[in-house]
Amino acid sequence: MKTKQGRESISAAVYVKNLRRAAMNIRSAQTKDLSRIAEIFVFNNRINYLPIFKDESYSFGELQVVSFIEQYLKRKEVYQNLYVYDDGLIKGFLQMKETEIYKLYIEPCFSEGRNRS
Repeated sequence: MKTKQGRESISAAVYVKNLRRAAMNIRSAQTKDLSRIAEIFVFNNRINYLPIFKDESYSFGELQVVSFIEQYLKRKEVYQNLYVYDDGLIKGFLQMKETEIYKLYIEPCFSEGRNRS
């Protein structure tokens, strides 16, 4: 079925089924996930903020996977509120702060709109 805008629409049942499938792949982060979470964060920040702020010393000096894990991700209030999307490979993560999604990052290689060969 096509919508007024000419896009394909999906039934509510299919949408809910896909949403449930995705939700089953979201789980609390574990210690073994921290390096992948940090890698996604660092890579996203380099891609998205380096062109704006042009601060190479921060992007490639201060912002490092190991230091980000030690100085940020291992904080109890952060670690206890981290969740990953894991379908066999961690493709994204989110950090909750009370009832709000505080951070949401997707591995750029898996995000929509990226050129794929």
